[in-house]
Amino acid sequence: MGVGLADTSSNGALIGQVDPGSPAAAAGLRPGDLVTAIDGKPIRSADDLVAAVQQDHVGQSVTLTYTRQGTQHTTT
Repeated sequence: MGVGLADTSSNGALIGQVDPGSPAAAAGLRPGDLVTAIDGKPIRSADDLVAAVQQDHVGQSVTLTYTRQGTQHTTT
Protein backbone atom coordinates (compact mmCIF):
# COMPACT_ATOMS: atom_id res chain seq x y z
CA MET A 1 0.00 0.00 0.00
CA GLY A 2 2.92 2.33 0.67
CA VAL A 3 1.81 4.18 3.80
CA GLY A 4 2.72 4.56 7.45
CA LEU A 5 -0.31 4.18 9.73
CA ALA A 6 -1.30 5.12 13.26
CA ASP A 7 -4.37 4.59 15.42
CA THR A 8 -6.41 7.59 16.52
CA SER A 9 -8.75 8.33 19.39
CA SER A 10 -11.61 8.14 16.87
CA ASN A 11 -12.43 5.26 14.52
CA GLY A 12 -10.12 4.85 11.56
CA ALA A 13 -6.49 4.53 10.51
CA LEU A 14 -4.50 7.75 10.30
CA ILE A 15 -2.11 8.06 7.35
CA GLY A 16 1.23 9.22 8.75
CA GLN A 17 3.26 9.03 5.55
CA VAL A 18 2.74 8.14 1.90
CA ASP A 19 5.59 6.59 -0.06
CA PRO A 20 6.20 8.26 -3.44
CA GLY A 21 5.17 6.02 -6.34
CA SER A 22 3.08 3.76 -4.10
CA PRO A 23 -0.52 2.70 -4.78
CA ALA A 24 -1.58 5.03 -1.95
CA ALA A 25 0.18 7.97 -3.65
CA ALA A 26 -1.44 7.06 -6.98
CA ALA A 27 -4.84 7.04 -5.23
CA GLY A 28 -4.19 10.57 -3.95
CA LEU A 29 -3.88 9.74 -0.24
CA ARG A 30 -1.95 12.25 1.87
CA PRO A 31 -0.48 12.31 5.37
CA GLY A 32 -3.24 13.28 7.79
CA ASP A 33 -6.01 11.47 5.90
CA LEU A 34 -8.15 9.23 8.12
CA VAL A 35 -9.21 5.98 6.42
CA THR A 36 -12.63 4.96 7.75
CA ALA A 37 -13.72 2.16 5.37
CA ILE A 38 -12.42 -0.21 2.71
CA ASP A 39 -14.96 -1.57 0.21
CA GLY A 40 -17.70 -0.39 2.59
CA LYS A 41 -16.29 -2.30 5.59
CA PRO A 42 -15.66 -0.01 8.57
CA ILE A 43 -12.04 0.51 9.62
CA ARG A 44 -11.66 1.14 13.34
CA SER A 45 -7.86 0.98 13.65
CA ALA A 46 -4.61 0.73 11.72
CA ASP A 47 -4.67 -3.04 12.35
CA ASP A 48 -8.13 -3.27 10.71
CA LEU A 49 -6.81 -1.56 7.58
CA VAL A 50 -3.71 -3.76 7.39
CA ALA A 51 -5.84 -6.90 7.80
CA ALA A 52 -8.30 -5.78 5.12
CA VAL A 53 -5.51 -5.01 2.64
CA GLN A 54 -3.80 -8.33 3.31
CA GLN A 55 -7.00 -10.18 2.38
CA ASP A 56 -6.93 -8.71 -1.14
CA HIS A 57 -4.81 -9.92 -4.05
CA VAL A 58 -1.82 -7.92 -5.27
CA GLY A 59 -2.99 -5.51 -7.94
CA GLN A 60 -6.65 -5.74 -6.89
CA SER A 61 -8.48 -2.40 -6.73
CA VAL A 62 -10.37 -1.47 -3.57
CA THR A 63 -12.46 1.54 -2.65
CA LEU A 64 -11.21 3.52 0.35
CA THR A 65 -13.36 5.99 2.25
CA TYR A 66 -11.35 8.60 4.09
CA THR A 67 -11.71 11.97 5.77
CA ARG A 68 -9.47 14.91 4.89
CA GLN A 69 -9.86 18.14 6.83
CA GLY A 70 -13.38 17.18 7.92
CA THR A 71 -14.65 16.21 4.45
CA GLN A 72 -15.36 12.61 3.46
CA HIS A 73 -13.87 11.33 0.18
CA THR A 74 -13.55 8.01 -1.65
CA THR A 75 -10.79 6.74 -3.91
CA THR A 76 -9.97 3.54 -5.75
